[in-house]
Amino acid sequence: MSLTIVEIKNAKPQASDYRLADSQVLFLHVTTAGGKFWRYRYRIGPKEKTLTLGRYPELGLVAAREAHYEARNLVSEGKDAALEKQKAKIARIEDAKVTFRKLAEEWLIDQEPIWSVSNAKRVRNRFERDLYPLFGNLPIGQIESAPILRALRTIEA
Repeated sequence: MSLTIVEIKNAKPQASDYRLADSQVLFLHVTTAGGKFWRYRYRIGPKEKTLTLGRYPELGLVAAREAHYEARNLVSEGKDAALEKQKAKIARIEDAKVTFRKLAEEWLIDQEPIWSVSNAKRVRNRFERDLYPLFGNLPIGQIESAPILRALRTIEA
């Protein structure tokens, strides 16, 4: 039997942690402190593992079921869902480290041997004056075309 939103909201802390089962080994883990966590129990080989999908209410019932479905698909492919979640988190952190400034500096260093000293200085000054204040600390994946176009039109004017 599947959980309802009313049952989830009415789940109160008790003397010990307990679970409210949803379906297909997805459950809501309720702690003695009142925390509610969506968890999924699965097997990889002989080992039984538990993956925490998220905290209720940040992760609602429908979203928890979707995350559970995705995790079940990973397990059915023979992948460890917890390990895949950890890899995705590390990739997000690494992607956030690649900023516009970092890539621009690498590009400028590559171009400096080709350019004259005065041209290299002029280009670097333009980056520092016009682009770094707008995009310097943004992860490169978060920069969209509309702000870039606005910045270029401002420079052009």
